[in-house]
Amino acid sequence: MLSREADLSCGIQSEHDRCGAHDVACEHADQLDEKRAAELRKYYPTWKQADFDSFGEDLIKLALLWLDDIEKDVYPTMRALESETLCVSVTAYTWIDVFHRSVSKGSGVKALQEKLGIGKEETVVFGDYLNDLPMAEHACRSFAPMNAHPAVKAAFTQVVAGHLEGGVTRTIQALIREAENRE
Repeated sequence: MLSREADLSCGIQSEHDRCGAHDVACEHADQLDEKRAAELRKYYPTWKQADFDSFGEDLIKLALLWLDDIEKDVYPTMRALESETLCVSVTAYTWIDVFHRSVSKGSGVKALQEKLGIGKEETVVFGDYLNDLPMAEHACRSFAPMNAHPAVKAAFTQVVAGHLEGGVTRTIQALIREAENRE
């Protein structure tokens, strides 16, 4: 059971509402200290104060910030929200997202493949946290940096150097060279 409220809740509204697809509304945004504001800015450069009771059904997702181990402290309670239509995913050490089950990074990769007319054999993905797992089923190769969540490193096909060592960038460069050498 949670002993206190989440540090911050953010709602991403759809483009069909009064806000654009990239607009972020935060409950308690007027109470953010610099540490929470800095964490929020990593993912959402701008946001506005909102009361979620007035949102209706136009949310794309709900993101919860907890400045500690959210997987251990919050996820066990939030998991109770999961249903046939709702998914709860730990997306970083301090973030949980709640969203419609039909939407994931995996469904995004699949939609992009369909639009580009490419298949799994022409797709590689990179990921570091639990919300990245659905991408792997749509790619021939999947890469997790050394600093990724243990479940991602176990599920993806290859572990590369961590983010501080430029592992993703170096791997992309190597993949480009590999493709150029095949031509």
